Amino acid sequence: MSHNKKKNIDKLLEEYCRQYKELLYKYAYLRTGHDKTAAEDCVQDAFMVIYRKMKKGEEFSQPKAFLYRTVDNLVKEHLRNAKKQQKISEELASASLKQEFNIFEHLDAKAETEIINAALSEMNDTERIIYKRRYIENKNVREIAEEYKISVTAVTTRLYRIRQKVEEKVQQELKERGIFND
Repeated sequence: MSHNKKKNIDKLLEEYCRQYKELLYKYAYLRTGHDKTAAEDCVQDAFMVIYRKMKKGEEFSQPKAFLYRTVDNLVKEHLRNAKKQQKISEELASASLKQEFNIFEHLDAKAETEIINAALSEMNDTERIIYKRRYIENKNVREIAEEYKISVTAVTTRLYRIRQKVEEKVQQELKERGIFND
């Protein structure tokens, strides 16, 4: 590629950025559910796509439409990946609960899933986050305390209460199903 051609492509890209960057960002920001980082990444990636295509010699009669379509596809990919990550996180949470409560070995998969979901639903957002950090991400209590700027004692107390709450809910669910009668 000649120096002049590269210079022209660079100028054209700068012009596209100047004209469309803010509009594309707003679009991506809304489509990603107000995820600033994801929106910025999608827009930047879209500009990289058009830049590579221009370097290969492609010309765009409607660059704005191409960029919107590209951002839209990148947002859809981001949302699919986020959904997969959420599912993996939920599966890890279930696995963690199963390890803690070996009583699940006597249950069928459907009952086990229902009880685990009931136990997780008993947690508020803060409890779920702390539970996830400790039992899924395997962070130690000190790391969690530092992350949330609370004392180690506070984290330990919250973890104890979370475990009690989960254990009570699991026992309640098992009793309701006639599996254990304490």
